[in-house]
Amino acid sequence: MYVITPQTLGANKFGDVVGGNYAEFEADGTLVFHGDARVWDDLEGPMLTSRPESPSSDVVINLVDLTMDFKTSARYPTDYATYSKQMRHRYDPTTQIDLHLHWIQNSADIPNWLILWRVHYNGAAPGAWSSPVKWDSHIFTYPGSGDFGQITEFGYITAVNNISFGVDVLVYRDYTNVSTLFAGTDQHAGIAQAKFFDCHFVNNKLGSREEYTY
Repeated sequence: MYVITPQTLGANKFGDVVGGNYAEFEADGTLVFHGDARVWDDLEGPMLTSRPESPSSDVVINLVDLTMDFKTSARYPTDYATYSKQMRHRYDPTTQIDLHLHWIQNSADIPNWLILWRVHYNGAAPGAWSSPVKWDSHIFTYPGSGDFGQITEFGYITAVNNISFGVDVLVYRDYTNVSTLFAGTDQHAGIAQAKFFDCHFVNNKLGSREEYTY
């Protein structure tokens, strides 16, 4: 028989209340998550549906592999693909937003992936574009051969104390290291195929109480 203890049940609180990890029904019936009860979510966007900006067609849509293909002729800042999403109302505005790219890796060499981002506020002017951001880390180790689904991270956006705001991202392959952020020329031979761009964020409720404010 399960025994309810003060640690697992508080005043409308369920979970490790003492440890700060619990779900809570507030006075108006809203369910809110605290500590480890909060969960990650994904604001994903297929690169295939984004708009490439590339005067010489160095970034092109690939309808066979359903990817956005960045050729070795792609250059910063003229050639890029776009990502623009509206943040979910369940976002915890005290937490950061992690930025990452899903792409098809087919060798041990990493393309000179680069992004710019900005936050687009409702009822206000859009935020300024960030400085160029080079890739930060990779989630998986390439097995040595074949096509391989890789996730490359670009750091994060600090907490945005707002709801229903937009996140805009420009994705580049800085092949010749115009930005000077890389060790040198891109060593990845051939086309680099981007699959999705995502923002990972933390939920702390099922949605917002108000339509445009918390």
